[in-house]
Amino acid sequence: MPKGGNTVLMKSGTCYKIADTADDIPDHYAMGLAWDVTDGKNIDLDASVITLTEGLEQVEIVYFGKLKSQTGSIVHQGDEREGDEEGDDETINVNLGLVKDEVTYLCFVVNSYSGEKLMCVKDCKAHFYNSETLEESGSFEMTDDKQMASTALLMMILVKVGNPDGGCDWYAHAVGRAADGRTAKDNVDEFQDYLRTNPLKANIQAHIAAQTEAAAAAAAAAANLKASFAKVQLSTQMLLKAKEQQAERIAKAAARRQKLGLAAQAAMVKLAFNTPSGGTQEFEVPVATITDLGSSKANGTTVFEVGVVDMWMDENK
Repeated sequence: MPKGGNTVLMKSGTCYKIADTADDIPDHYAMGLAWDVTDGKNIDLDASVITLTEGLEQVEIVYFGKLKSQTGSIVHQGDEREGDEEGDDETINVNLGLVKDEVTYLCFVVNSYSGEKLMCVKDCKAHFYNSETLEESGSFEMTDDKQMASTALLMMILVKVGNPDGGCDWYAHAVGRAADGRTAKDNVDEFQDYLRTNPLKANIQAHIAAQTEAAAAAAAAAANLKASFAKVQLSTQMLLKAKEQQAERIAKAAARRQKLGLAAQAAMVKLAFNTPSGGTQEFEVPVATITDLGSSKANGTTVFEVGVVDMWMDENK
């Protein structure tokens, strides 16, 4: 789903583009974690981000013990130990444009530092949104979810993929997997194992290649259709022209018949040719071959121009 889309409830395994270089919206995102005091007991939950290279080596972890990444691309807004704040209790801001070049994966995790099962925590929710537009891309609700009978949630992974323009696009992949661990350090190996089993970057690249191939095939099909349509148009024009020429020939033939005093369906006309010896010789020629009807001579004969063959009549023929 492109950034700026509708809010969705993240489901395990879903993946969509959230950031690219094709628009003017800053690629600033945030993870928010909210929960409430449960049965009068203060509960300490933590939001963290684990960064990994393409080879799945750990670069750094931003959590309550380290609130800012080396480049300032990831900033934790501070630890909340009770869950009594309004709105989100913990927030982590991410500026994707400042992420280190060596980082390919940003892994978001929720931990119960105080040890309570996440499903038992009141109004426990983690969500991900664009911090510039405040439009939410997705969320996980953990309260009363029997799958969350655990102390950690492997929430989601952001994947950096190069694009043909030389820049980078980012894709969000929902993990939604229960795990155990009081801090993010306990879950590094689980994210690494998940990425070994699910090569997200390679899968995304394959999907992009398939989309590109499908788009090229669709464009080729459209071009072929356009060319075929142009040929049909040309054929139609040629047919209309041929019909016009045929109609013109029919009209001329009718005019010839009328001038020659022939029947309407006459195809041949008998012509008498003067021979050099002063005699005449008769021939039948197709009406359609007579291209011109001359004027009558003084002796009453009519001059015809015949377009079939150049005839030369002499007394020896």
